[in-house]
Amino acid sequence: MKRNHHSSVTIKFHFDQKYQDWVKQGAPQRWISISLTIGGEDVYGGSRATVTGDACIVMIDLLESVTALKSDSRSVVHFDQGPSFLSVGPENTTAVEIAACHTLKEAKNPEERLGVARSYITTRELWEDAVTEMGANFYQTVTELNPELEEHDVIKEIDNRISDIRN
Repeated sequence: MKRNHHSSVTIKFHFDQKYQDWVKQGAPQRWISISLTIGGEDVYGGSRATVTGDACIVMIDLLESVTALKSDSRSVVHFDQGPSFLSVGPENTTAVEIAACHTLKEAKNPEERLGVARSYITTRELWEDAVTEMGANFYQTVTELNPELEEHDVIKEIDNRISDIRN
């Protein structure tokens, strides 16, 4: 079965006032709404409900997905502490399969997926660019709202992971 390759990926964290207030108080590890669009199709957000999760954990999971792809491994981004999972795995040497899954089991193993899991194919380069761009935007937004967070362990880890991917 031929699968469509999508030519765009957009990840968006919705920095609402409540999340901004938490950051200003020094607590970036709070829940945030997240949208993901691939090839103009809403995976999360837009015409579908957004997903939520601890902003820092989701950001680290997204960055880990890029690192895992470099070693041809699958990774899972956890939203809402379940029941929403994003499976990110190699399709081939230049493409990545991204699947919105409802169980951790199907996120880890494509053969276990139910018929309702939606999957998308895009290039590894587009995925990496979207994740690192979102990571840089996240880091900039958080540290502009609260410059003291530049020294926060998790925020430093996010910045270091972005640098490692870009180098």
